[in-house]
Order: sequence, then C-alpha cells, then structure tokens
Amino acid sequence: MASILFENVKVFDGNTTIPLGYVLAEVGQISYVGSDSPPSLPSNCHRISGSGKKWTLLPGLIDSHVHAHLHPGKGSEQLKPPMKLGITTILDMHNEPEGSTRLKKECSESSELPDLKSAYHGATIEGGWPKPIVLTLDPSKEVGISIFAVYLYYS
Repeated sequence: MASILFENVKVFDGNTTIPLGYVLAEVGQISYVGSDSPPSLPSNCHRISGSGKKWTLLPGLIDSHVHAHLHPGKGSEQLKPPMKLGITTILDMHNEPEGSTRLKKECSESSELPDLKSAYHGATIEGGWPKPIVLTLDPSKEVGISIFAVYLYYS
C-alpha cells in the first residue's frame, strides 16, 4: 500500500482546526498531522494537494445506529456505500447474531468495508429490545426467560 500525503488542506481533528495542514498516511494508518510538511516522506508517497480547493479532512465517522440485516441474496456489499461517505465504523443494532458474526468477519477481512460493532439484541432498553414485542405476542414465562438469557449472553 502506497503512502499518501494530503497537503494544503483544512484539517479538523475533532478538537482543533489547522487551516492549511498536512496529513500523511502510511500503510493505511495516519502517521503525521501538522501545519508544516512532515520532516521526511516515504519514497513511494503519493501527494494530493488541496490548494485552491475547499477540502476539509476529518476523522473517520461512526454511524452509531444501523440495522445491517442481510437481505436475501445480499451480504456485506450493502455496507460499502457508507465508506464513500466517510463512515469508518458502524454499530449494528438488533441484527440476528449469526448475521452479525458473518458481517463482522467479512468487514475485518476487507479494506472496502467499515469496521462493524454489534449490540445484537441487548441495546436501548433494559432486557434487550425485542422483549416488549415478543412478549406482546407470547407473554408466557418461558419466552420471557429465554429472551432474558439471550440478552445476558449477547450484552
């Protein structure tokens, strides 16, 4: 993987802004951020100039609430479009554990997919989300216990 130097671009790191800055990425990781050019550059460095452009570099964005369900005949390719918008991490909410496990594996093995975290069914409310829906359909004690066990296991 070649190194990339972004030069003469506005840089916002989440706290401060550098009006005309430099960002160097080496082997897929940011190795330098500053208002001056890095002291040395790798020989294979590709330079991208922001001179005359209104670019701002930001840290990778996190989409903190996604339902990454696997539609019939589709898989992780449905997670590629967010990467084009700067999303580098997705928090999947309420997906089936088998689907989340598969998606997490595919994401970790691909440079084209975002990082995927999962809350499975144990997010947003005490006892896990599907509990109120499932117990409305079947209020038996056995169903309530099994949902609570899933919540504890995946939380």
